[in-house]
Amino acid sequence: MENQKEKKLPPKRIAGQIIESLRTRVAPSVGIPFILVGRRREAEIFTGVMKYIGDGNASFRFIVGINGAGKSMMLQAVRNKAIDTGFVTADTSLAASAALFGDSALSTYKGLIGSLSIKGRPDKGEGVLKVIIENVIVKAQKNADSELQKKGFGRDDVNFKDMTLNELDKILEAVNAREGGPLYCDLIKIYYDAFVNGDNKKKDSVLRWIRGEYNNKTEAKKALGVSSIIQKDNWYQYLKLFALFVKSAGYKGLIVMLDEAAALLDLNASSRSKNYGTILTMYNELNTPGTAQYIGVIMCATPEALDDREKGLSSVNALRQRIEKASGDSGSSSGAAIRLNPLTFEEMTVLCENINGIYSVSPGGSSFPDREEIAAFLSRPMFDVQKGDCTPREVIRDYIYKLDKLNQTEQPETDDTV
Repeated sequence: MENQKEKKLPPKRIAGQIIESLRTRVAPSVGIPFILVGRRREAEIFTGVMKYIGDGNASFRFIVGINGAGKSMMLQAVRNKAIDTGFVTADTSLAASAALFGDSALSTYKGLIGSLSIKGRPDKGEGVLKVIIENVIVKAQKNADSELQKKGFGRDDVNFKDMTLNELDKILEAVNAREGGPLYCDLIKIYYDAFVNGDNKKKDSVLRWIRGEYNNKTEAKKALGVSSIIQKDNWYQYLKLFALFVKSAGYKGLIVMLDEAAALLDLNASSRSKNYGTILTMYNELNTPGTAQYIGVIMCATPEALDDREKGLSSVNALRQRIEKASGDSGSSSGAAIRLNPLTFEEMTVLCENINGIYSVSPGGSSFPDREEIAAFLSRPMFDVQKGDCTPREVIRDYIYKLDKLNQTEQPETDDTV
């Protein structure tokens, strides 16, 4: 095992954020590589999935694990890798909206568009959508400028705006070819016109439309002159269009992450069935070549949420058969359902040592258990790590508490999810 002192440690600010997230039982949004243990196989699978999507394909995968196994942590690792390699990411928890179908489905879409992240802007800031749109516009302007320079003219030429619009048409050709695409392209042109004229109100109106914030068609007609809006029955169509759009903007594609699919188990039978029908539609389309491009959906589910034939996703025969066929006999390979195996005793030991290192560069850390003390900590009857009955969440929770007590820091009490 490499010595802890030789391991690369995060900067103090990042270390503090990691430890605070772990204290509050939340998967850190930064610094995941400093803590993630025992998931190399899964990381390699998703690296391959991202390459596949970046090559113009689509994919739907499940991350499956018991509560506390590290699904949210794995999802954050995928998110960070996707951002670093040039994808746009969007993520939301189904525990918040609990719907992909019906009146609450639009809330899921809004949650996704409101969480957009890109390289340089991984913080899910509200301005990310604006950056993506303006990247397309700037790209079109540069292309138009290049064409004018070939003819001995510049951006002050009277034809510059028309040439930019022509370049926008070329850039958005793939978007325009899909259902709903012509309207989407018209909105980007409306944004372009507002962009060059400094009309912030009109730009905000376009942003509102893409975010799905218009309550009815009358509002959209008045603000933008369009007669359609994003709503509960077409949000997925426009999500696929958005994936093509971000590709046009120069990104590799869109990675969509849906956490807490187990929340769907709490719906009544009718609503649950309709939501599962939507998942089946998404799964079929994203795993059928040619029906969608540059988009991947990753959904986190417990074994019960996926495998239960009474209330889980497997209650839909067509969905169960597709997942089983794609995942092979065990469901733990690089198939549709990627199952998180329990961490071994050695991996749990490394996890604790990693936390030691991160804690050491965060505010207030100075004293730490050694490897023998960690082994004794993990050997307590309440854990039973050797039998695989203990989850990373439980170990992290108690180990952070142990470090806080050792270093005489206060441990906030909470009960959120890692």
